[in-house]
Amino acid sequence: MATLRQRKNETDDSSNNSSESPKIHRSSKKFFHPLILFPVLFRLIVGMFFMILTLPLIWLCLPLRPFHPLLRKLGIQNSKLPLDLVQKYWAVAFTKILELKVTVEGTSNVPSDQALVLMYSHASNLDAFILMACSPVAVKFVFKKSLLFSAPFLFPLAWLCGHIPIDRKNRESAINSLINAGKAIAKYKRSVCIAPEGTRSTTGKLQEFKKGPFHLSKGSGIQYSLIY
Repeated sequence: MATLRQRKNETDDSSNNSSESPKIHRSSKKFFHPLILFPVLFRLIVGMFFMILTLPLIWLCLPLRPFHPLLRKLGIQNSKLPLDLVQKYWAVAFTKILELKVTVEGTSNVPSDQALVLMYSHASNLDAFILMACSPVAVKFVFKKSLLFSAPFLFPLAWLCGHIPIDRKNRESAINSLINAGKAIAKYKRSVCIAPEGTRSTTGKLQEFKKGPFHLSKGSGIQYSLIY
C-alpha cells in the first residue's frame, strides 16, 4: 500500500510540475515571407527589359564584323575589336543590373595574345554573361544548336556574332563543328569557352566531362586548357 501511495504521489507531483512548467516545442522551419523575393523578381524584370531594349543595338553593330580581319592586320587585339567590345560592355551592364557579385582571381595567368580553350563548370544560365563580362580575353561560346529555335531573340544574334552552335543530336556533325572551330581558333588566335560537362549541372556538383573540349584542342593544336 505504501508503495502504491508513493507512486501515486510521484505521478501527482510530476503532473503538477508539468502543468507549472510547460515545455515549448520550437519549430525548425525558418520564417518565410513572399516579399523576400520581391528584390530578386524586380531585378529579373529590369534585366529582361534591358535585354529587350538593347539587343537590337547589337544587331545594328553586326555590319562591323566584316572589318575585323582588317583591324587584326592593323594590330588590333581580338578583345579590342568593335563587336567584341560591344558584347563585353553589354554583358557588364547586364550583370550590374542583376547585381551579381563575382570574385575574379588569376587573370594575370591568362595570356591575351594566344588562342585558348577555356573550360568552365556550367552551374547557371547566367554563366555565359558572367564570363563574357569578367574574362580578360574576348571569348566565343559553344552552345547547343536547338537554342537557335527555342530562344530566337538571343541565340541567332549570338551565332552571327561568331559564337558556335553544335548539333548534339548528330555526333559526327558536332565533332566536325568543333574541329572547324578549333582551326579558326588557331588562325585568328581566338579564345573559345566551352562547358566540358556538356550541359548545366542541376545539383551544383561537377559532372562527367564530355569530349567536346578535346576535339577543340585537336582542331586548334592547343595542348592546354584553362579552367574557370
